[in-house]
Amino acid sequence: RHYRVFAGAFADVPSLVWVTRVAGQPGITLDGKLRASVTGTGTFGSPQLSGRATGSALKFAWPEHGISYKNGALEAEFSDDTVRVKRLTFAAGEGSLEADGTLTLASLKSSGKLKVKLDRFEAVSRPDRLVVATGEGSMDLEENKVSISAQLKAGRGFFEFPEKREFPISGDVFIIGQDAPARKR
Repeated sequence: RHYRVFAGAFADVPSLVWVTRVAGQPGITLDGKLRASVTGTGTFGSPQLSGRATGSALKFAWPEHGISYKNGALEAEFSDDTVRVKRLTFAAGEGSLEADGTLTLASLKSSGKLKVKLDRFEAVSRPDRLVVATGEGSMDLEENKVSISAQLKAGRGFFEFPEKREFPISGDVFIIGQDAPARKR
């Protein structure tokens, strides 16, 4: 049986920092302002949504991995079973990230596409690694499976690897140029 529902929500959230605590991933910081007004009818498998959402001063940081995206903005619209991201932006270093796309929520199997453009975007910045990228890409979601493709150019970058290997290598992994490890019986 499919039960019809009606729902409406208005949110004016001055700080998203509480999401960091709920997410349960240590070291991640999410912040910014979010304002949304959405109504919905239909069923959970076939929602009919209407409304919009805006975000400002958005921030996503994960210092352990060298991620520090800030000054983010979001403009999104809800229509029928689709969320349209009209604009999502972030700044990092001297560069920027711009994205737009759609997400369809029909039949509890999400699908969609997000197009991304990077311009001198400091994707990763730590003392031992740096990636500043320019280019375009997309993130596709089909039946809840994600695929990412991109054509990027690294304007600057480096990776410093420790001299001593600090992680175990599985027995089925072989490194070219090194003798294969003795197999256990």
